[in-house]
Amino acid sequence: MIVYGHRGASKERPENTLEAFRHALELGADAIETDVHVTRDGAVVVHHDPDGTRTAGDPRTIASMTLAEVRAWDVATVARARGDAGAEAPHRAPTLEEVLLAIDVRLNVDVKADAPSSVERVLEVIQRHDAAGRVLLTSFHDRVVRDIWDRGYRGDTGLARNGVLRALAPGLPKPFWPRGARVQIPVKMGPLDLSSPRVIRRLHARGLAVDYWVVDDAPAARRLRDAGADGVMSDDVRAVVQGLSSA
Repeated sequence: MIVYGHRGASKERPENTLEAFRHALELGADAIETDVHVTRDGAVVVHHDPDGTRTAGDPRTIASMTLAEVRAWDVATVARARGDAGAEAPHRAPTLEEVLLAIDVRLNVDVKADAPSSVERVLEVIQRHDAAGRVLLTSFHDRVVRDIWDRGYRGDTGLARNGVLRALAPGLPKPFWPRGARVQIPVKMGPLDLSSPRVIRRLHARGLAVDYWVVDDAPAARRLRDAGADGVMSDDVRAVVQGLSSA
C-alpha cells in the first residue's frame, strides 16, 4: 500500500515545504500529496490555502500576488507562534518546478481553481520537466479535471467531486463509469462508511485504485490495507509507516 505524505510530513514540519517533503521521504513515505495555486504573474506555487492567513499570517491571496511576494512569506510563521515542532527556522512556499527538481518521487497534485490559467500553467511546468509519468493531477472541481483531460494530459488523473459520487454509486452502467486512475476519498462521508471491502471492490471493478485521506492512526491504516485499499494519505507519516511495517 502506498503511503503519501499529506502535504509532506506535516505533523513534524511546516506543511507543503521542501523540508516537509524531504522529511516524509526520510520517514518512509512512498509519495507526496500536495496542492498548487497560480500567482498573478503565472508561477505555480505549492500551498494549500488560497491565501497566507493560516501559514504566514498574511491574508492576501496567492492569485493576487507575484511570485516574489509569495517567496517573501515565511510559511512557518503561525506554526512557530504555536510552538510546533520543526517550525523554528523560516520556511518558504516552493514552486512546483522546485519540487520536481528536488524530489524524484510520485506526486499527487491537487490543482486549485483560483485562476483561469491554473491548468495551463501546471501542465507547462510538468511538460517542461517531462514529469507526467510521476505526477497524478486531481482537483475537487470537475471543471478543472475536465480542463486537464481536454488539454491532453498524458499522466494519471484523479476524480473530482461528481466523479467520486458516480464512482461510489452502486449499479452504475459501465458507459457511465468515471474516467480517471485513482479515487481519493475520506474513510467516512457523513454517516456512510466508505472503507468497507465491498466499497473498495466496487471501485476496483471500475478500474480505480483507492486512496484514503487523512489517516494518521496506524491500526486504521492496517485495517484499510487489509480491506484492499491502495493508499493512505497521512500527516503522521512516521506512525503510519512504522505501524504498517510492524504488522
